[in-house]
Amino acid sequence: MKKILYDANKKFNSVILSSVINLELVLSTIMAVQEENASIIINIGYGQMSKHGDGRIISGIVRMLAARATVSMAMNIVHGKDYKKVTHAFRHGFFSIMIDVSECPPRQRGSDTLPFSECHD
Repeated sequence: MKKILYDANKKFNSVILSSVINLELVLSTIMAVQEENASIIINIGYGQMSKHGDGRIISGIVRMLAARATVSMAMNIVHGKDYKKVTHAFRHGFFSIMIDVSECPPRQRGSDTLPFSECHD
């Protein structure tokens, strides 16, 4: 994802962020960005990931489609809460994770995000 954002900034291009909940949205989004020759970040909500498959299944499908695409793509999880599920997804191809600690007391939020920052080790 860092390369996608760096290249877009350098070339003054846009990057499309698309939140998807199913395979049809992933496919139609890829088709649309290819027509515009734009890079894309596929945003998958933690709730959708939990309900429709684990990170390995979802990332495998998106990675397969990305390999066929003519544009740069990255995957992002939003509102991740469960350390085990989020790190599993990260290890199976998700490029970034937005952690949701909104339910934690404010003073505890920083310490609750620390384990997630180490999930790639």
